[in-house]
Amino acid sequence: MARLKIKAKKRSTDTGEKSQPASGSQRLVRQRRQGGARGGVVLAVLGWLVALALLAFTVVEARNTRQAINRGEKEKPARADEINADCQDRIDALAAEKKAATTEYNQKIELQDKLTYDIRSLGDDVEKELKPRADEVERGHKQLSEDVKRLQGEGALSAESVADLKRNLAKLEATVAKKRAVYVRLEKAMKAELMELREKRNTRELTHWYRTHKRTVFGPAAGVFAAELMYEKRQVRDALKLYQEILEEFPDKANPYLDHCKQRIQRIQGRERYGAAALKVNRYAPSTQGGEMPDANH
Repeated sequence: MARLKIKAKKRSTDTGEKSQPASGSQRLVRQRRQGGARGGVVLAVLGWLVALALLAFTVVEARNTRQAINRGEKEKPARADEINADCQDRIDALAAEKKAATTEYNQKIELQDKLTYDIRSLGDDVEKELKPRADEVERGHKQLSEDVKRLQGEGALSAESVADLKRNLAKLEATVAKKRAVYVRLEKAMKAELMELREKRNTRELTHWYRTHKRTVFGPAAGVFAAELMYEKRQVRDALKLYQEILEEFPDKANPYLDHCKQRIQRIQGRERYGAAALKVNRYAPSTQGGEMPDANH
């Protein structure tokens, strides 16, 4: 019991000590604790304000973005239509240019074919009509000259008859000169066309020209030029056939390429490679009863 009383007394003594007034240091600690609590509240309030401001900014940006997307969705069809219209205009322009170019190309092809046909027709006229007529007129001129000389020598003709014969002779000479001039003009045109095709180095066009002008003075030249180009481009079989055809078509010495074709055939059959040869555009002019064909180079 005595011990219990002492402990109770001691607790009452401790309680009395705590109820004593606080010192200055204790008050300072208590104030700092209260100030820290107030600072925490202020920081929390500021944090919430910043968060609210960021949230408001985010909401505004989202709304602006949505509005921009809506405007873009509304403007997208119109812009697409504008782009499609521009593209269609360009496509139409390109189509028109292509059509015009195709039309021009076809017109040039038709013109080329027409010119080729005209030249070929003129060449055929020279071969089939003008040359025989020129030969006939020339033979008549020679015969008439001989008759005039013979009759003048015999004295069987009067002065008037001789004058008539001389006038007829002059007419015949004029006709011969005219026919020769036409022939020379056509021959020059054919030669120019052949040289132009040779410069283009197209085997198909050269071969076609040879086929359509085979019976002209430049037939062998065209065939040889086509065969040479085939040989150079390693179309050996076609070249060999064409060389052999030229020998069969023009086997006489009037063919200026006779020896050249024989040499080329030997080289091809010997499997030798192509070697360039300096070939000129020579005429094929076999002799006729009325004399040689007129030369366009003179």
